[in-house]
Amino acid sequence: MLLVLWNGGKLQPLQPSLGLRQGDLLSLYLFVLCMERLALRIQELNREGSWKAIQISQGGPPLSHFLFAYDIFLFCHAME
Repeated sequence: MLLVLWNGGKLQPLQPSLGLRQGDLLSLYLFVLCMERLALRIQELNREGSWKAIQISQGGPPLSHFLFAYDIFLFCHAME
């Protein structure tokens, strides 16, 4: 089951119906490949100005995303 937070509120849970079985040897590699591509795309969007990362402290690095084993945190400024 997938849980999504959108603008501080929970969306209805999603139940994936197709894909690899949990524990399949390919699932780890597929996850790593997808997360690497996602990270590259977020960096591209930052350079284009379509995604504005947050700045936690003056002079600190901008934060756009964190990728962990089972979690993805995306940070950006709201445009509207």
